Amino acid sequence: MSKIINNTHFKFNASLEDAFIWTNNKNGTYTTKSGYLWLLSQMQPVTLPNSTLSWSWIWELKLPEKIKFLVWLASHNSVPTLSLLNHRNIAPTATCSRCNLHVESFLHCVRDCHYSTNIWQHSRFNDPDFFSNLIDHDWLKDGLMDPQCFLFAACLWWAWRHRNNMCLSNETWPTHHLSYNIQSMVGNFKVCFKPTYNDTLDTRFIKWNNNNFSSVILNVDGSCLGSPIRAGFGDVLRNYAGFYLSGFSGYIHNSSDILQAELLAIY
Repeated sequence: MSKIINNTHFKFNASLEDAFIWTNNKNGTYTTKSGYLWLLSQMQPVTLPNSTLSWSWIWELKLPEKIKFLVWLASHNSVPTLSLLNHRNIAPTATCSRCNLHVESFLHCVRDCHYSTNIWQHSRFNDPDFFSNLIDHDWLKDGLMDPQCFLFAACLWWAWRHRNNMCLSNETWPTHHLSYNIQSMVGNFKVCFKPTYNDTLDTRFIKWNNNNFSSVILNVDGSCLGSPIRAGFGDVLRNYAGFYLSGFSGYIHNSSDILQAELLAIY
């Protein structure tokens, strides 16, 4: 059997069985990769409505990953609030189960419900403009790029945690308890992370000083760390100007006694 297409004569091989041919692969065989690339080729290019909808700023924040992930979910409207769960037929209602007044969107959950509003106001976020922004992404970015970013992030996290405790465990925390947790978290942020905003840090030069008397300064220390515990000790000797003279360190076998480590360093 033969066929003519565009003045070209094709002859079919009757000995070969008919088979499906995947035209998007050179050998005619379908693969998941070639199917995925074909799907991508059919997609229309997506243009973001404005340049602020980028995500790199989230992952560059000097904050714990759990908070950055919460911000990323909120920016993608993926935080499991009752509004989202009801939309996906998981929750029977979208109304906030704490105040029973409004739909529990993300902003209502962490900011506008009066239980959450109390947290922000107690932390001195009292500006009316703070509560007027209705776009999740913009509100989060404004707060996290502000000089008070650590306080904002801590309030955001504990507002979300408090909501979950109330809804899932029927447990309400007093404001002073939440305030303590927030301030403790801010303190940890300051120790572990540098600010996310441009800040000029004062340069301080620190040196040993013994009123310029000729002397030798000895610093000793001992420590116990880890599991199994490792104990050790060490010292540094410096002259009155702070220049290194000598030092030593040692390891204590099978010991978990910090006092022993400290005293042995002195000895």
